[in-house]
Amino acid sequence: MIGIILSVVKILGIIILAILALALLIILMVLFIPVRYKGKIYFKEVPDIELSITWFFKFLSISVKYTKRLDILAKLGWFFRVYSNNEEELLIEDNEKNAEVDKTENKKIKKKNSSDNDIDVQDIDSDDIQSIKNKQRIKALEQEEKKQTKKIGKKPNREEKNARIKVLKRRANLIS
Repeated sequence: MIGIILSVVKILGIIILAILALALLIILMVLFIPVRYKGKIYFKEVPDIELSITWFFKFLSISVKYTKRLDILAKLGWFFRVYSNNEEELLIEDNEKNAEVDKTENKKIKKKNSSDNDIDVQDIDSDDIQSIKNKQRIKALEQEEKKQTKKIGKKPNREEKNARIKVLKRRANLIS
């Protein structure tokens, strides 16, 4: 009975110690990691002002720019926008990025069926495109091998050919 109580107290002590260590780490980070700031001011015809405040390797950053209008951007965690006074422009940029991604993902590949090497496929994912490219590389390498064997005059037997195809497939997988 006492052994069980002591093991529970031991586990609770470890948990409390871990929480205290984490709190101490956070307090030390706040105290000893400096807040960095950088500002630039140019006056030509229109004032051009940039101010940047960062903390913890730009984990928390605030950027203020003024050229023709005031732009404020706050980020947390390198990628996450916390605040921006230009939400409309950010939405437009996000929509443009999404449109580019959709174009690359929904590529249509059409080729004529003039020989066995050609492929007729529509609406292919990027993974499928990569596998098709790998197959085309393998076929191109096989054709080069045929040309080289014609120059030498020696025809490979089936075992050599199958072994060579396996090597080419492994190479294609390593390339992708």
